[in-house]
Amino acid sequence: MKDPVESAVDHIAGLLAFWEPLFKPALLNAASGGLSLEAIERACMEVAPGASLQSACLSAVRIWNEPVAFVTAAISPKCDGTASSLRVQNIVTNDSAREMGCEVRKQMRIPPASALSKAFGDIFASPHRGVENQADWEVSGRGPLTALGWQVEAVRRGPMVYGLLTNMAV
Repeated sequence: MKDPVESAVDHIAGLLAFWEPLFKPALLNAASGGLSLEAIERACMEVAPGASLQSACLSAVRIWNEPVAFVTAAISPKCDGTASSLRVQNIVTNDSAREMGCEVRKQMRIPPASALSKAFGDIFASPHRGVENQADWEVSGRGPLTALGWQVEAVRRGPMVYGLLTNMAV
């Protein structure tokens, strides 16, 4: 689990260190082929070298015009303390992603076939990509989420996996 103070600092850095008039042009230039973790890292290096990938992703989600969500995940138990598995620790979506119907939320179990799961299991921290459907995710007792396709890009950073959900389509 990430230290709560460090998470708070990442959120503040996402608002202050990545001032939109500077970060957005760098991000648009780096993401000419579409938003990706690599594009976010390139823009971060240009505007705020040394800032964390998490704070850069939080800022990118906030200013990106197309639907996007940033997910962090780690091994944790269900809310009742049982069944440890790879679960969403945090998800930040922009308004467009919420309007598209992105329903993923904290503590959801990540499907084993997801690029997020594959990235978490990669000891070399290589990026993993995939085209997935939100309907493959389930809520205990309620069944699968509604259908929503997305592209997933994920990479492991220490005990966490970071994921970017983009190109959402019903």
